[in-house]
Amino acid sequence: MADLYLWRSAFGNVQALRFPTMPSIVLYLLSIVACGGLGAVLGWAVAGSIGLTGTPMALVAAVIAMVAATLLWIAGAALLGRKR
Repeated sequence: MADLYLWRSAFGNVQALRFPTMPSIVLYLLSIVACGGLGAVLGWAVAGSIGLTGTPMALVAAVIAMVAATLLWIAGAALLGRKR
């Protein structure tokens, strides 16, 4: 009876999970570094352009860098998803 139930359920049609290959892992790591680096440069430039120095500059730059890196990652994922 349990086999009949699972046969008709959504769980019976689940595909096997694919493990990422080494090139895709390297591509993900490079993407993370690129998004983080671009975000850091943007955060540093914005915080420096408004005249901050020291700890306030570091805090503002870090917040801006995290937001920018996240937005870059989302944009890259959206572009990549559109090509699939």
